[in-house]
Amino acid sequence: MRISPVAWVLAACLCSWATLAAAADGLIELTVDGKSIQGRKLAHNSQQCWLAERDGRLQELKLARVTEFRQVAPEFSALTVMEQRDQLRTKFGKGVEVVVDGQYVVCAPPGRARPYAALLQQANQEFEAYFRVRKFELTPLEFPLVAFVFPTKEQFLTHCQRAGMGASQTLRGYYDTRTNWVYFYDEPASPLTPVAAMNGKRSSSGPGINPAARDTTVHEAVHQLAFNRGLHSRIGKSPTWVIEGLAMQFEIGSAVAPSGRRGAAPVNPARLKSFAEYRRDGRRPGALAELISGESLFSIQPVEAYSEAWMLTHYLIRTRPAKYAAYLKSCAARDPFSSYLAEERIADFRGAFGDDLAWFDVEYLRFADSVIAETLP
Repeated sequence: MRISPVAWVLAACLCSWATLAAAADGLIELTVDGKSIQGRKLAHNSQQCWLAERDGRLQELKLARVTEFRQVAPEFSALTVMEQRDQLRTKFGKGVEVVVDGQYVVCAPPGRARPYAALLQQANQEFEAYFRVRKFELTPLEFPLVAFVFPTKEQFLTHCQRAGMGASQTLRGYYDTRTNWVYFYDEPASPLTPVAAMNGKRSSSGPGINPAARDTTVHEAVHQLAFNRGLHSRIGKSPTWVIEGLAMQFEIGSAVAPSGRRGAAPVNPARLKSFAEYRRDGRRPGALAELISGESLFSIQPVEAYSEAWMLTHYLIRTRPAKYAAYLKSCAARDPFSSYLAEERIADFRGAFGDDLAWFDVEYLRFADSVIAETLP
């Protein structure tokens, strides 16, 4: 029986993957459909693999389409922020301002990058403080954190459609796990907006950021940080309630609570109000299990699902921070090539927080009711 040259190459590649298992941090190169792609192997099975390129972009590759394979270097090194900045300045030219602030590389209309860079850096500092006081172990940042700010809402929505986002008119920004970028459109603060509401000062580059846009910027920045600091997996299937619940915890600023205590866990008034209405008007028995076990609630009742995701996250952070940290790590460590079935999600939650889900729900709702009574008029 004759074996095709491609089959021989594929067999050689598969054997080489086994050899590279012990050298997962090396820089490798695959040729797929005539295109060479270099990066670090994140995960693979017999059919596909995930690569991270030097700029942090992910590539999901079918091994059957690989025609060449080699190890380029024993060590993989990500781009530095300055290398990333220089590449983006070359790519976008003078029509886009590209600035660096810490680990952030911000691309924006000329004169508008600094306010966003300052806000993102502030979000990063709050994120660090938040988890440091809770003794969460965060993975060191490997890649530059890129943010792209479109000049107009129309340009942003056009980009979203091309990226397959299915954008709605209410979408203000999003984090893309594939590119590792966050995307927004510019919303300057009105001259009538109080400076305190902008949470980020006016600068010589012009006005600050609209308060509503600021909340979106922070929310998506937290997604980017959580996926880059080991709390979620960029190639896995972390539950939506976990991903969104954590980001909503930061929407109002997490590092300084109303008491002034740095690193405290403040209440998100808008999410709390939504949850209180949901609790009063129609939260069904079994709603907690429904949230934990799948994703459908976010499509059927998005406002209620988001509010409960925040409330549950807030409860776990306030009452079970160590167990919550361990649960996040277990979700992030799941096999990226396997589905996350409803019964597995329930079993993992019970393994982290106790077998008796009904009793957990009782305690959780008591906590929620006390927060509602203390916070809402």
